[in-house]
Amino acid sequence: MPIPPRLFLSRGANTLMAGALCYAAGAIAYRLIGIEFGIFYVTLTRNIIMVIIAAVIVLAARQWMKIDLNDIRWFALLGISGALANATFFVALNILPIGTALFFLYALATFASLAYGVLFFRERMTKFTAVGFLLGIGGLAVLFSETLRYAPLLFIAIACLAGILEATWNIFSKKISLRYPLSQILAIDSSIAAFTTLPLILITGEQMHAPALTVPWIAVFASAVTVLAGSYLIIFGYRSVEAHRGSILLLLEVVFGSIFAYFFFHEALSFSTILGGTLIGAGVAAMHYNNRP
Repeated sequence: MPIPPRLFLSRGANTLMAGALCYAAGAIAYRLIGIEFGIFYVTLTRNIIMVIIAAVIVLAARQWMKIDLNDIRWFALLGISGALANATFFVALNILPIGTALFFLYALATFASLAYGVLFFRERMTKFTAVGFLLGIGGLAVLFSETLRYAPLLFIAIACLAGILEATWNIFSKKISLRYPLSQILAIDSSIAAFTTLPLILITGEQMHAPALTVPWIAVFASAVTVLAGSYLIIFGYRSVEAHRGSILLLLEVVFGSIFAYFFFHEALSFSTILGGTLIGAGVAAMHYNNRP
């Protein structure tokens, strides 16, 4: 007797949703930092904190494996793309209208994830995943329809670049995530990101702020913790979830972020926000209908 179609969310899918929740919490902290803290300096300080936390975990658990020479390129790709994704997203978020920046970031991250999955991991879309993909993108468009504004092409391109870089980090973690402890991957990734960012600070002449018990510094620390936790969950989740399906799951970050903004910043949940979030949720359900990742 054939098994009837049903919605099946695997451990990997649930882990990605938890990662999206952590990233949404990190975005709330991100908004408290402010652009005056420095575009690249905030990336540097956050990655230094992440290195320290990840290194402590590595040492405490004695989780360290010798890196194969062929894998150095993947570690480098993750570290550089992660650092540049943070910097470009920070620029876009502080220059563009927030809705415009987030729309192009998530839209390009979703399309780039689909392209990476097809080109580099030989993934194929089923009718369920195609419907889920269209619902997710449609939900994204509806959710930001009221906040999408005209903006200079240069900064729209920066927001798009941030989305592509974020997808690069997410998807290509699959190349090494099964061969090394996740805490080791994150320690190396954060170290590369910090070293990548430091020359940019020196070139641009950004001011470095001494650590202090201030709202921006507390927000930087909170952002580091939530992003590190989210990164751990996302790398773990992508071990078993295909790139294009994972990208739709991560769109839930927008939904979670809207809910957090409602509670923490008293931002109204408009009809388009609710409808867009519902469409994204429907996309997640369709993407995983009768599918065991």
